[in-house]
Amino acid sequence: MSRALRIALLLLLVASQGLSFADDRIQLDQTTVIDNHELPKITYIVPWQAAPLPEAENPALDTLIDDALAPLDRDVLRNQIQYYYELTPAAAVADKPAGKTDK
Repeated sequence: MSRALRIALLLLLVASQGLSFADDRIQLDQTTVIDNHELPKITYIVPWQAAPLPEAENPALDTLIDDALAPLDRDVLRNQIQYYYELTPAAAVADKPAGKTDK
């Protein structure tokens, strides 16, 4: 085959391929996306109805008196006092009892 014939066949092949792809395309409308990057990304969840308040239990006066007059365990009381002084700032501990010793 001559060189001119080969080039003509090649051009014919390329042109036919281009035409076949042109038929497969469809034109769609453009989509526009608008976004504001300066707004904070926060979600507020707001209840639509007020929550009912839980009913407070009022202990009977007898149980309060019984608890106040109940005997104390000496070791438990010492541990509670030591725990209190460990959590209290140094200025408030200045008036710590003189007989108090740390174990």
